[in-house]
Amino acid sequence: MNPFGANSNGTLDINSGESCALSPRIDGMIQSSKVTQRPKNGTLTMTSISTATYKAKAGFKGTDEFAVSFTGRGPLGVGTSIVRIRANVK
Repeated sequence: MNPFGANSNGTLDINSGESCALSPRIDGMIQSSKVTQRPKNGTLTMTSISTATYKAKAGFKGTDEFAVSFTGRGPLGVGTSIVRIRANVK
């Protein structure tokens, strides 16, 4: 788990046309979230304050990138974390 204020990067493998729900592992309570970088080859929707759902465009194969910021309070104080994801679409 990361504290608020620590950014992180991740990767995921997904099939073309499929979707995946993503939730951060941040120690504390999320107070707000927003999409800070939209994917170019799919959609990204905030389905709750702590979950984003990515759907790869049908027929697309390659890489896609997106980012979500989460602001909240944790054991080390208040901060904003940006989670950047690189999706490998197959």
